[in-house]
Amino acid sequence: MRNSRQPRWGAMIVAAGLLAACGGGSGSGGDETAAGTAIQRPSAISGREVTIFTGAGSAQEPPIPDQYEDRDMGGFISGWGRSYASASIKLLIGAIGAKELRGHLESFKAASQNAEERSAADQFIKLIDEAYSQHGSVWTADFLKSLQNLAPFNQRNAAGEWAFKLDQELFSDEKEPEKFLPLLSELFHLDTLPGWSFDVQETYVHQGQERAQERAKNRFQLFQPVDLGRIKPEDLPRLNLQKLVDLLHAQDEAQVQWKPGDAALTAVKVIRQVRIPDAEQFKRLTISVQGGLPNLVTFNLDDTVTLQATDQKTGQKLAITMTGKQAITWNNSRYEIRIKNQKGLWVEHDESAVSPGDESDRQDQLKMINFAVTKITPLS
Repeated sequence: MRNSRQPRWGAMIVAAGLLAACGGGSGSGGDETAAGTAIQRPSAISGREVTIFTGAGSAQEPPIPDQYEDRDMGGFISGWGRSYASASIKLLIGAIGAKELRGHLESFKAASQNAEERSAADQFIKLIDEAYSQHGSVWTADFLKSLQNLAPFNQRNAAGEWAFKLDQELFSDEKEPEKFLPLLSELFHLDTLPGWSFDVQETYVHQGQERAQERAKNRFQLFQPVDLGRIKPEDLPRLNLQKLVDLLHAQDEAQVQWKPGDAALTAVKVIRQVRIPDAEQFKRLTISVQGGLPNLVTFNLDDTVTLQATDQKTGQKLAITMTGKQAITWNNSRYEIRIKNQKGLWVEHDESAVSPGDESDRQDQLKMINFAVTKITPLS
C-alpha cells in the first residue's frame, strides 16, 4: 500500500453531486483526525482524547465496536444499480463513526413503536457488524428492500415525486446519494446526532440597503450544496478543495424581486456568512458538488481546508480547519467511495472490491467530499 505521495483524483465536473463528515474513515469516532489525535479547540471548547489500536484483530472472531477502528470496512454486495446506496451507507458509517452510529441505531430500535422500523434498524446494526468482521463481502440488498415500505421512502413514492424503487436494480437518475441519504437520515432520525447543524446566512445588498433572507436557523442538513456553475470556465483548472469550501460563503450576484409587486427583477449583491449553533458540537461537513461545466478538474483529497464561521452560541468568529475523510465519485457507470483509514491511507471501495487507493488521475466525477474537523481557532 502506497504512502509516499499524495493521491490526486481527477473529477469531471457534471450536473450532479452530494453534509455529513467527520472522524475516522474506517469507522472511528467523530472527534479524531487521521492520525488519531483529538480536535484542537480553543480553551473554551472541549475536545476528547482517543486511543488508536494497532492490532488487526482475529478474522475468526468478530471485533467488538471499540475495535472497529482497527480495520477497514469490507466490501458490499447490493446488486447492479444500487452502488449509490453502498457508497452512501459507507459514508455514513465512516463519517459518524461505527460505534456511535451503532449506538444511535440501538436507541432508535428501543424507542420505535413500529416493528418494521425496529427490524430495519436491527438489519442496519448487523450490516455494520458484518462490515468489520473480515469474513468477506456483506450482502446489503435485503436491508435496502426493507426500507421500501417505511416512511419517508413510501411517502415519496405515494406522492409521485419519483419512482425510488429500492427493490429494483434498474438504474435511474433518481438513485443518487444526494437523494438517498436524506431519506435514510429521516427514517433513522440522524438529525438528533450532534455535529451536523449548519447555516449559511444570506444578505441581499442593493444601493446600500441590506436585507437578510429569512431561513431556518440551526437546521439539520446532511450535506451542503456547492454550485460549480458559479465558477468561470477559465477558473476551473485552478479549482481545489479550499476553493470548493470557499464557495459556501463567497459573495455573489443575483436577480431578485427587491420590492413586492416589482415587475422587473433587481440586481443585488449576495453576502453569505457561515453560522454554527455551537462550535463545541461541530464535527463534520460534507459538500455536495452540483452543477458545473464539462471541464476536467483534479482535486487532491489530502488537501487541508479552512472554513471561516461564526459560533452563534458565543458570537466568536472562528477558523475551522478540516481534512478530507470520504469522497464519493461517479465513474460513468457506478458510484465508488474513497475512505481515508486510521493509517492515513486512502482505500478505494467499489462495491465488493476493496483495494488500496491508487494515485493516478481516474477522471472520475467528484460528487461528495466529507471533511473531519481537526482544529478550531478563534479569530480576533
